[in-house]
Amino acid sequence: MTRHLDVTHGINKDNPFGAVTMAAAEGMLHTAFAKAIHKLQFTRDLFKALLVQWIVTNKISFRTVEQRKFHLLLCFLMA
Repeated sequence: MTRHLDVTHGINKDNPFGAVTMAAAEGMLHTAFAKAIHKLQFTRDLFKALLVQWIVTNKISFRTVEQRKFHLLLCFLMA
């Protein structure tokens, strides 16, 4: 895989973005996520379902989701 990245895309440990500049890479990521986000309508139910799915799939510790800072983040998002 590392050979493919280096030969095909010019990406290696000395050049992690290949021929793409950091600004261009950020722009491409922003564009990709912006397109995906516009397709979803934010609802509390959808957010809760996605959050639970993320917690379960990634085996997030109960200590993590019980932290006060995490609760503040959720309260901000749900306001």
